[in-house]
Amino acid sequence: MFKSLSSMFHDFKGDRVVVKHEAHVDTFFDFLSLVKIWPKIVGDRSAKYTVPLKIQNGVLYVLTNHSAFSFSLNSMQEAVKNNIFKEFPNLKKQIKKIYFQVNSAYFEQSQQRIIKEKSIEESKKASALHPYSPTYRKLKKEALELLENSEVEDLETRELLISIYIQSKL
Repeated sequence: MFKSLSSMFHDFKGDRVVVKHEAHVDTFFDFLSLVKIWPKIVGDRSAKYTVPLKIQNGVLYVLTNHSAFSFSLNSMQEAVKNNIFKEFPNLKKQIKKIYFQVNSAYFEQSQQRIIKEKSIEESKKASALHPYSPTYRKLKKEALELLENSEVEDLETRELLISIYIQSKL
């Protein structure tokens, strides 16, 4: 559960802020850092299919893509905890157990988001090609040569086909 920023601070004294729940703040930032270096903790392959979700009541919850990853990592729970504690000694007090929870929908959504971001990036790259640039002119010439003997006479359709050709070559 998230707390408001004001509830974490007790008092302002000059330029200094006195923190009420310093342990919670440390745990929060350690958890964010844990998420960032998760591949180092469990390995690159496992990190593609797992993600730390939260720390609550002494349990680190980790989402997995498949029950095989949950089973595999659960059997290596002590090694995973030791890797975590090497990097974040403060979490030793916070994490007593790791619970691996299967949620393939999360990973599917994540994968779809990545695909969408790549397509947006590619379309930006394609639209960034200026019509007078040498690359654009070369690709347009190639497209026109391909369309030269075609039966496509409609100008709008020809322009769409040229555009598709250019985008497919980027």
